[in-house]
Amino acid sequence: MRKLWYLPIVVLVFILSGCLSLLEPNVGQFSEQIVKAINDYLKSNIDADYFIERYVHVSESATTADAIFYGNKLLDFFGQNASEVSLVSYGDTGLKSFELNQPPSWVEKVYTLNLLMKAGGKVRTDSCPMLLIEGKPFLLTVYASGTQIVAYPISGE
Repeated sequence: MRKLWYLPIVVLVFILSGCLSLLEPNVGQFSEQIVKAINDYLKSNIDADYFIERYVHVSESATTADAIFYGNKLLDFFGQNASEVSLVSYGDTGLKSFELNQPPSWVEKVYTLNLLMKAGGKVRTDSCPMLLIEGKPFLLTVYASGTQIVAYPISGE
């Protein structure tokens, strides 16, 4: 008789855990959205300003000009290395950071996008981070660190 009492509790736990998964971000959809935006940029369907406004997070301590500077560095990387990008896979890094240095506190999670980059008949693989900030996907966050403006995960100049 007591065993039957546990059954509704077990069922309730399974139902609640399923409902909680609905509240998690759709990382697959975010990944595909970013790759589509990269390809749209590479094919000149969207301009750099639109891409940067959408996928470069700017903290209160940085300016739009700072975002444009670092966003253009990112877009230059894609422009120099690919004419088309495909998403191979994505995943949770299991860590909060993509590199050895920790991201700023407002980065909720860091995911890895594994990409197939095609250019001039050549194909190469590469990975890039996708940052989750306030439930939205970004490729960079630009902020002030001490007296200088920096971007995560880009390091150095």
